[in-house]
Amino acid sequence: MITDVVMRKLAKLGKLEFEVLRFLVTRGPSTVGEVAGSYGEEQGYARTTVQTVMERLRKKGFLDREIKDGTYAYFSKVPASAFFLGVVKDFVRESLSHDTSPIVAYLAQSKGLTAEEEAVLRKLAMRVEEEGSDD
Repeated sequence: MITDVVMRKLAKLGKLEFEVLRFLVTRGPSTVGEVAGSYGEEQGYARTTVQTVMERLRKKGFLDREIKDGTYAYFSKVPASAFFLGVVKDFVRESLSHDTSPIVAYLAQSKGLTAEEEAVLRKLAMRVEEEGSDD
């Protein structure tokens, strides 16, 4: 589980740091060249800029690296589920002033949910109901 300290550090990342971290969380272990080629070129960033950002993220504790075919492959130390939970928590806090009802309304009206996503939502709703009934 991601700690509150990591959540606060995540919220303080710069835009480029956040985007590179999100890229690595989603894609998995990647070399600087792979990130620069896939993400950097698309966004107009030089390889050296991507490398600097990745090293900065490593020093901040978000990334680690290991040798892969003679080159460092960087990977996120933050699991994808925890990363995206942090993104949603930050959005709810900052953009919605802690009000989750717009998200609930959006999900209830969403037509594109898979059966698996609907099952997850039902389980979450049941858990909220059970926890609320203990009051």
